[in-house]
Amino acid sequence: MQDFLTILGAARTAFIPVGSAIVGFLHRKEKERERRENEKLKLDKLFVHHMLVTSKLTENIAKKLTKNGIINGDTHESIDYHRKTRHALEDYIQEMGIENTS
Repeated sequence: MQDFLTILGAARTAFIPVGSAIVGFLHRKEKERERRENEKLKLDKLFVHHMLVTSKLTENIAKKLTKNGIINGDTHESIDYHRKTRHALEDYIQEMGIENTS
C-alpha cells in the first residue's frame, strides 16, 4: 500500500507542472487573440474614418463645381444620393455605439 501511495504522489507531482504549462499556454493564446481583435477594431475604425472624410471632401468638391457652373444639374441628384448614403452610414455608426471615428 505504501508503494501505491508513493507512486500516486509522484504521479500527482509530475502532472502539476504539465497542468500549469497548459494553463499558461492557453492564457498566452487568449492574450494574443485579444491583441489581434483590438488591432482589427482599430483598423476598422480607421477605415470608417477615412470613408467619412473622403465622403465629405467629395461632397464639398461637387458642391463647389456645381456652384461655379462647371458641371451640370444632374450632379445635384448624385450629391443628394451621396449625402443620404453618408448620413445613413453616420446613423448606423451612432446606433452601433462605435466611438472615435473622427
